[in-house]
Amino acid sequence: MEDARIAGDAMGGARRWLEGAKLNAEVGNYDSALYSLEMAVEISFKAVLLAMHMEVPKTHNVADVLAQAIGSDRAASAALAGKMDDMRDTFRSLLELRGISSYMYETRYDMKRLKGKYEAYLGPAEDAINACGSAVRQMAKHG
Repeated sequence: MEDARIAGDAMGGARRWLEGAKLNAEVGNYDSALYSLEMAVEISFKAVLLAMHMEVPKTHNVADVLAQAIGSDRAASAALAGKMDDMRDTFRSLLELRGISSYMYETRYDMKRLKGKYEAYLGPAEDAINACGSAVRQMAKHG
């Protein structure tokens, strides 16, 4: 029961990171928006792991861990069926963009280019977060 509460709290955090990404984008801070967007997806992945009663790895790249783990949980597998490959691809791209946006001054990226990346990944990131939220709710129902 405690894991379900913590997973729900984590999903709340993921949604706050998503809202932060949107607010940063509204004022043209696409480096911060991409950083926040990656964090939103990462935390939603970790929420699913928590709902599965798994220890969350101390790494940012949790997509492969989640992809392997969902096969052992019927509710998670049902909620994420057919979505995990796209979610993993989105997350990997966002993780790379997080590094680029964090050290933009060392790259050939500018805000205009980051804006294009943000606009390209916002929808897929929201889809991943929503799918994770659905999985967490399903697992909470099934104990």
